Amino acid sequence: MTSSAPPHRVAAFDILNVLACISVVALHVNGDVWAFGRNAHWLSCMAVQVVCYWAVPIFVMLTGATLMDYRERYDTRIFFKKRLIKTAIPFLAWSFIAMAILLARGTFPWDTVADPVSLWNYIMSAGPQPIYWFFPMIWGMYLCIPALSLVPAEQRKACFGYLFAVSFVFVALVPQILKCFGMQWPVTFPLDGGYVIYLVAGYLLTQIQPTKKQFRLIYAAGIGSAVLMFVGEVHTCYQANDAVVFWRGYLNFPCVLMSIAVFSAVYYHDWSDLIVSRKLV
Repeated sequence: MTSSAPPHRVAAFDILNVLACISVVALHVNGDVWAFGRNAHWLSCMAVQVVCYWAVPIFVMLTGATLMDYRERYDTRIFFKKRLIKTAIPFLAWSFIAMAILLARGTFPWDTVADPVSLWNYIMSAGPQPIYWFFPMIWGMYLCIPALSLVPAEQRKACFGYLFAVSFVFVALVPQILKCFGMQWPVTFPLDGGYVIYLVAGYLLTQIQPTKKQFRLIYAAGIGSAVLMFVGEVHTCYQANDAVVFWRGYLNFPCVLMSIAVFSAVYYHDWSDLIVSRKLV
């Protein structure tokens, strides 16, 4: 199904993209967070890590919010063509550029990349540049969208609400709580490792209008989760006397609640003076 009328650009999505990009940069230049020290510098690095931790989930939430209704604009063949051009080609191009830089520096891992198969594995595992792990994850999200988009619009709140609830309880909440007691959780949610929670959350948050009370709960949960993540990680690292990860994790409930709070705060703010009409791509 296609539509000749271009949808209006949503200013909040642009704001979220910009904020997430800035936060990703902040995370990537915050490498000292992995050099544990009982000092103010390391604590400030952990604070930056926590405050910006929602960036990657926001990108996935924006994917769900902007692409779940793609059938109203173009068919599935064009959907995948656009995703290929926007992600697969840049991923391969920049992977080869990264490898060229490693070759120029004399640090290319010839001992492990010696044939076409190992080269393929090296690229697909984000070997040339570890931050490219995001691409395979988002490709999994793209593969989910054509199936999820077939759910009739009038049934999506119920269907996606179920997917979110199951993901939150059995992927984000219960495993993290049990981990505090050294216990494991055997039940998994097979929809792409659980990241679908952000895909459906992004769409759901654009379809509902929280009440003032619900907004307060969302923001309180987000702020409380940020405090929990910071205090919990500091406590864990101090106990281990090392930079370890326990409360952080994109699929842990503190990150989920933080991401929802940030998305809601920006999306439901009045950006009307910034809205322009432009075709979504």
